[in-house]
Amino acid sequence: MVTVPPSNSRHAIWTIVGLLAVVTIFLFFLENPVSLDDGLSHFAFARMMRTEGIFPAQGWDAFVSEGTMSRISVNPYFLSHVLMIPLTLLPPVIALKILTILFIALVLFAMWLVLRSLKLDPKIQAWFLLLFFLGNHIFLGRTLLARPFTLVTALYLLLLFAIIDRRRILAGVILAVTVLASHLFVFSLAASVVGVGWLIAQKRTSDALRLGSAIVCGIGLGLILHPQTSAYVLYLSDVFLRLPFQHPGSISELRFSLQWSAASILSWASVAIGVGVSGFAVSSLSKAQRTKHPEIFYVALLTLGLIPCAIFWIRAMDFLWPTIAVLVAASIAAFLRNGKKIDIPFHAFLFDLLGIVCILQTALVGSTIVTRNANHDLEAYSAMERIPPDNVVLNLQWDRLPVFVLLRPDLRYVLGMDPRFLAFEHPELFAHLEEAANKSADAKWNAATWLAEAKGMTHADVLVIDKREKMLIDRIARIRRPLIRTGALAVFSL
Repeated sequence: MVTVPPSNSRHAIWTIVGLLAVVTIFLFFLENPVSLDDGLSHFAFARMMRTEGIFPAQGWDAFVSEGTMSRISVNPYFLSHVLMIPLTLLPPVIALKILTILFIALVLFAMWLVLRSLKLDPKIQAWFLLLFFLGNHIFLGRTLLARPFTLVTALYLLLLFAIIDRRRILAGVILAVTVLASHLFVFSLAASVVGVGWLIAQKRTSDALRLGSAIVCGIGLGLILHPQTSAYVLYLSDVFLRLPFQHPGSISELRFSLQWSAASILSWASVAIGVGVSGFAVSSLSKAQRTKHPEIFYVALLTLGLIPCAIFWIRAMDFLWPTIAVLVAASIAAFLRNGKKIDIPFHAFLFDLLGIVCILQTALVGSTIVTRNANHDLEAYSAMERIPPDNVVLNLQWDRLPVFVLLRPDLRYVLGMDPRFLAFEHPELFAHLEEAANKSADAKWNAATWLAEAKGMTHADVLVIDKREKMLIDRIARIRRPLIRTGALAVFSL
């Protein structure tokens, strides 16, 4: 077993404390939520669990009236929402900021455990914590969104620690907790299965059997303890595993994570640099030296598998970047342990370059959040509070569901979570809703006919349109006076 050597941990601890302090000051400087995305709906779900009870467990069908999530009554984030319940006693904006800080603390702590297990010098551990947290703007930006995937990232890192350090029981426990926390446990499951193959390749059959048993027990225990086991399994098999590979025929609301903007290039540059640093460090070792550090091969396999995932599915970056950070740390640890010096010019150049990239990406994330924060004022959506209770809402912008659910959890919404959920179940309805966005500028488009057909297909009571679709709002307003038109929304009766 790889043992963690006694070391002076103050450098890493102060680095973690310093990063958390900076994040805390930054977040509480903001007047509004960092984002109007799913963090708000997760808060709303946890609040519902507090007021209505954890059991019997409810699903997202409590909020949506159409699409897959209205058919499968499941909460894929059950344990994450349970853990959020105490924070729902606070105002949502404050609660989400606190949740962000707690989740980031868990991620940093988990990474620190991995770095310690690799026997890195304490000062280098501190440096790696900085590179890890600040080195990729997609990863950094997503950790600030107060969503459960940050918790799952921390659990994923703890799982890598358990596998590398041969803690089989711990690996099983972590898998069970991850299953309950989020359907994203599939990434941890994949990492565990790769770990079994890695052990078999080293002819460590008994270790592979123990890890395999831990995987089966952990996943099985998590599924058994989940209060919606059958629906959860159905969701995973029928929906979740299809999402990365399908789109509904329109990308007006969907985007691949790989967009060739300057920001995206900067983010993927850090991935390339990290892989490059690791490659040069490992290549400088002899074959005999490399065989003494099999964990490098294991983490490299995970990296190779995650890169294509992250290209087409942005949330895979939540796992790719931590994996690359572990890969670089493991490579440098082996490099130094075999008497190599870190001040080789080319390696120093790569580290300097990665440091510059970190600074640029941190500035990018910070400036983007600050400049956009004024647009995240929840007061702009106060029109939702004037909709009669128990109405069904036809909301054309799926990405505003979190705001709507937070403000009016008593209403039900046609479109939300992911537009592909609607496209899978009702392709005709999805096409009809897309028509409004695509043809509202066409003089021949008949808004009255569209409204009548939308009413018949959804049985909705009101139509809610975000001000981003100004042309559509104006077009419908010509034939039907808005019930409410204030702030960011226009509401029409159906």
